[in-house]
Amino acid sequence: MKNLSSLSKLQYLNIISIIVFMVALVIEVITIGFDWIRVLNLVNFAIAWAISVNIRKVQATIHNVAETMKELEHGHMESRITNIDEHGELRALCWNTNNMIDQLEVYMRDTYAVIEALSQDRYYRTVQDMGLKGTFKRSAEYINQNVYKMRASHEALKLSELDSKLAEISRSTGGLDVIQKDLVTTIQNLSNISSISQNTAAHSSETVHEIGEVSQNLSALSELVVDSNGAINALSSRANDINSVVNLIKDIADQTNLLALNAAIEAARAGEHGRGFAVVADEVRKLAEKTQSATGEISIAIQTLQQETNSIQAGSESINEIALRSSALIQKFDETIHVFNNDALQTASVVRDIESTAFVILAKIDHMLFKNGTYNAIFTRHVHGNHVDHHNCRLGKWYEGNEGQSHFGQYSSYKGLLKPHKDVHDIVGEIRDVIADMSRLGDNRELIIEKFSRMEKSSDELFKQLDTMLNEAANTTH
Repeated sequence: MKNLSSLSKLQYLNIISIIVFMVALVIEVITIGFDWIRVLNLVNFAIAWAISVNIRKVQATIHNVAETMKELEHGHMESRITNIDEHGELRALCWNTNNMIDQLEVYMRDTYAVIEALSQDRYYRTVQDMGLKGTFKRSAEYINQNVYKMRASHEALKLSELDSKLAEISRSTGGLDVIQKDLVTTIQNLSNISSISQNTAAHSSETVHEIGEVSQNLSALSELVVDSNGAINALSSRANDINSVVNLIKDIADQTNLLALNAAIEAARAGEHGRGFAVVADEVRKLAEKTQSATGEISIAIQTLQQETNSIQAGSESINEIALRSSALIQKFDETIHVFNNDALQTASVVRDIESTAFVILAKIDHMLFKNGTYNAIFTRHVHGNHVDHHNCRLGKWYEGNEGQSHFGQYSSYKGLLKPHKDVHDIVGEIRDVIADMSRLGDNRELIIEKFSRMEKSSDELFKQLDTMLNEAANTTH
């Protein structure tokens, strides 16, 4: 009996009272008989029975509440009081119990979810305080306030770690903007010097070609003078030969004239018989005189020809000497011009190499500043300017233009610039998209670090290809 509840004790006492009442009623009816007082006793019995039934209903309701609270005691918050057909205080007790369990379940489940999310560094989960009342609501609000503070601290920590990691990935770019401006001016000056050197080399090459033609013409002239001198010597020799023949003819004419004279004398001695012979002798004499006269004129002409030939030969020898001296001077000048031309070509090549090297340095600085702008966007929490793709930066325009193609288009490293250069610009574009929402920097920390690492890897590959391109050009040129 001590372990029974008050309702159970009341129920048992009520049952005992009904049993006693029934026994007494039966005894009275048997001994005394049935009268109207017994009717009142029956009404009293019915009331007692109704009380017993209602006590059992109250007991059942309280039992349901007790079982529900027992489940709650064991941590099972799914149980609820169902089939509530009571009214008044018992109905209120049941519904208030259910409402209390509802609030407790929401509070506990949300609190558990918040704690679990915090353990996984997820700070967006908060306790839903809608529908909570009193201490539950105040406690939920207090938990949420601390979650907000933890979120802010965690974001600050993640951003600090992100800044630190990016600082390790990035390189120092202090003063590069000044160097960039100086290099632009230097490249412009080098371009002017390169243009002048190339023009000088072109002009010197033309001069070398022209001097070569002059030297060839002088050599040809010298050969012609030598040939002419030989012809003049041959002509002089032939004139001497002709003069000898003329002298021989002159001697023959003298002898013929003498013979004709002797024949005329003999014909005169012969008288009438030698008249015909005298005519022949006279004709022979005349022919001999004409021959003497002709040979005299020929001799004079030959002497004149010999004098003029000697004069021409002397002039030809002078011309030959002048041509030989001029040819020697031209050859020496040609050697000097060749040295000058080689120096001019080498100077133009060196200046072009320096210009290309300076441009590569400028391109590297451009991309270092380009990357630094992305780092600064993280550090300052603000994205500046518009994104520039790999077609419209200085290196891209140089690569796709005639200058880069004409100087380095034949090298494999030049073609190898395209992919890493494009990757750098594309990854920077991806980073700008990721950091557009600065409030998500902490959540996107790993993604941002991964993209910056890829950007630096592509940048290193780009710089390596630029250096290889310069080395290939230098090895080919020199």
